[in-house]
Amino acid sequence: MVEHTEIMNAIIVPEWAFNAEFLDEKHETAKIQFENYYADKNESLPQNMWQTPVKFVYDYCSYDYTIGSFSEKLDNYSEDFISYDEALEKFQAYQEDMIKLNELIAEAENKRKNLNSN
Repeated sequence: MVEHTEIMNAIIVPEWAFNAEFLDEKHETAKIQFENYYADKNESLPQNMWQTPVKFVYDYCSYDYTIGSFSEKLDNYSEDFISYDEALEKFQAYQEDMIKLNELIAEAENKRKNLNSN
């Protein structure tokens, strides 16, 4: 059985960050993103990559995970910064799904109560 996971965070990141993968333990991805950002702008590198301007972003990550597999492998992994409109659309779709789920739970509870009262 496969579990699909979606995560959305609102975070503050350095202006050069392309996605939240820059938070890897050894900062290897951060160094690449930092250097590429300033190379693409034809600007010299600031002395300290962690003392640069910041930006507010929505980070959206999704992946599939095989339940019971003790593997760290995540299938269909994707992580990107998304726009406010995309984040709002995803949140509203999630909210609609939660309303439907809560309605189904309420129906099931009512049926259970009716069965128990008879």
